[in-house]
Amino acid sequence: GHDIRTDTREEAQTRAKLDYIATAVDEIRLDNKARDREVTELKERVIRNEESVKSAHKRIDGLEEERGAC
Repeated sequence: GHDIRTDTREEAQTRAKLDYIATAVDEIRLDNKARDREVTELKERVIRNEESVKSAHKRIDGLEEERGAC
């Protein structure tokens, strides 16, 4: 059998491991939130770039039509 000292030591070790795991989980959550913000920013940039490219294509098409009309 285990004596009280062994049980107490094992409980302390288990508590320390759980504290370590809880801290790690909190850090992972913060990392995920930061990554989510980065992904959102990238999505917004991609949308703006797509709109800009679409606008540029319209201008190019307009120039080509003008040249063809001459």
